[in-house]
Amino acid sequence: METWKDPKTDLEWQNDNPDKMPWDKAIEYAKNLEEGWRLPTIEELETLLNCTKCNSVTREEAPFQDSLAYWSSSIDPVYTDCAWYIYFGNGYVDSLNKANHYYVRCVRGKL
Repeated sequence: METWKDPKTDLEWQNDNPDKMPWDKAIEYAKNLEEGWRLPTIEELETLLNCTKCNSVTREEAPFQDSLAYWSSSIDPVYTDCAWYIYFGNGYVDSLNKANHYYVRCVRGKL
């Protein structure tokens, strides 16, 4: 698996992403990878955003540049059947039902 270590946060990110999947499958997918990989928190995913632009997109130094929506491991504290995700097309952050299908970019390390 190809990875990228973010010099800004020291988090190591998975370069490729599997097909879209519901949140519970995303959690399971991450657990089945090599030791230490997991679904990122919403705060960790947000470190990939370039918030200096009007339309927040993935930071330029990251080797993966796409405009897809990615699951986080963070569950909405009010609506527990929902989890947080980021749409990298415009930097939109929201929580939606865990049955929705989004992409996964796993991480290892700690913020």
